[in-house]
Amino acid sequence: MLRSWYAGLLFVIVFSMPLGSYLLGIDLGFINVYAFRVVLLISLILLIWNRDLKTHVGPLSKNLFHLLILWFSYGCLSMLWSVSLKSSLKDLFYLATGIVIYLVVVSLLRKAENSFKTVGYAFLCGFAVVNGIALWEIQTGFHFTGPFIDKLNTLAMNHPVNLVPVVTFDNPNNYSTYIILALPIVTFLLKDRWKWSVLTWPVAFYFIFSTGSRLGMIAFWVLLIGWIGLSYYNPNIKSYLFNMQKTVVGILMVIGITGSIFLTNTFEKSNTMGRLGEPITLEIPSDPHSSGNVRAKLMLNGWDYFWQSAGFGIGAGNFRVYTQRKVTGRDTGTTLNPHSWIVEIASQYGLLITVLCLLWIGKVFKVFWKHRNYHKDAFYIVEYGLLTTIGYFLVSNSASSFIGMPVNWMVLTLLAYFADKLLTGNLEEDMVSRSGNDESLPPHNGTSR
Repeated sequence: MLRSWYAGLLFVIVFSMPLGSYLLGIDLGFINVYAFRVVLLISLILLIWNRDLKTHVGPLSKNLFHLLILWFSYGCLSMLWSVSLKSSLKDLFYLATGIVIYLVVVSLLRKAENSFKTVGYAFLCGFAVVNGIALWEIQTGFHFTGPFIDKLNTLAMNHPVNLVPVVTFDNPNNYSTYIILALPIVTFLLKDRWKWSVLTWPVAFYFIFSTGSRLGMIAFWVLLIGWIGLSYYNPNIKSYLFNMQKTVVGILMVIGITGSIFLTNTFEKSNTMGRLGEPITLEIPSDPHSSGNVRAKLMLNGWDYFWQSAGFGIGAGNFRVYTQRKVTGRDTGTTLNPHSWIVEIASQYGLLITVLCLLWIGKVFKVFWKHRNYHKDAFYIVEYGLLTTIGYFLVSNSASSFIGMPVNWMVLTLLAYFADKLLTGNLEEDMVSRSGNDESLPPHNGTSR
């Protein structure tokens, strides 16, 4: 019974994660309380009460837990030289939330029935809901309230930016980041129905393209090629014809995606109406206010902060403050977040935390890659791990600020957990069972091919 309760809590946590404060949210002034945070807290209390809270299940999850604790501790220490304690406390709250997500999800994965299946269906349901909201935004031009939406009030009603989906993420780049990180596990869930699995990719790309996220589209392109390439390692696919069909479909999609990248209005502004009644001109690289130039300035700012702090970082959450004060003299307008996960870490938390993060991600990728010839059932977890690690590395540098996105900590936790399961060869209780009428798989014997 308790295992079923744990599975239910795991499902609700993963499903409610992308909906944020828009799902049963209450603003208390000093903090927003909403479904995701409430269920997370309830789960933490229940796990502690039943003595089921665990810090790790193997070496990689242990390393991640220690990294998160060190990261949080260093963030607290950095308040000694922080110029804005309020900004530091906000970042530390996000880090503390990340630690709680890690502890709760690892513990629930360990105890819940069919844990990977539960996570997969939760991602699929969340994926469907947020994309449904995005479709409504694209069709109507209406949006939920939020910081990004407030900026649309200065634009004409027929401005194409009004049709850019934001959903619950306050930023189109953050929405495309969620799609990329959810796509591998959704594809995994539909593995037995390859036509649906193939259909998932163009659907995901449609919404990513709608956001105008360049790095999101590049990440999608890379994942698509990786998904096609991994099919040739897949021990469940023995049909040469099937691989050829998948490759042809993939090549057509790659060609279409490559062409569409250069058509998106992120690269070229083709609309005729800008701010209320004002014409807009073609956006060119020399425009100091273009997206590309602003991002370049943000990145240069980040590295300047890193060097100015002698590699120790300017302090938790202080990137926005420094940029707003134009410490480096570069004007980025109202865009103050780093828009790069690596720059966000390096500029605020210094060299030590940055190097440890990169080493850990590299180690996780190495574990999944070494198991690419693993037995039939586990191959799909290998596929998920490889695609997610690559996608994470790319789109983490697309989101305006990644530290506050729960999907960041969720994905790191899942990668750590299943990489450890591969290392120990103990995947049986976590595997998604194939459809009930499919008896094509032999019993798992715990050995590689």
